[in-house]
Amino acid sequence: MSEHKNGLSLHSFKLLFERLYPQLCLFACNYLNDLEASKALVQDVFIKVWENEVVFLNEQHSTDYFYKAVKQQCLKIYNLNIDS
Repeated sequence: MSEHKNGLSLHSFKLLFERLYPQLCLFACNYLNDLEASKALVQDVFIKVWENEVVFLNEQHSTDYFYKAVKQQCLKIYNLNIDS
């Protein structure tokens, strides 16, 4: 299996997804109050990270990165809803 430029194989990225996805969905749901929207948002964040080949220094860095990215996307949606 080939490695992505971020140093993760597809298998490693899948394991990261499986480990973080449930807790990130609940985290996002605290902001959005919509589980289905939260699931879609978290999936989108993972896709963007893979496509942008984000490099992680270690496991803690990846966890922190995903929490921050999900929070930023939630706040972006929240702000869009306030403005409309």
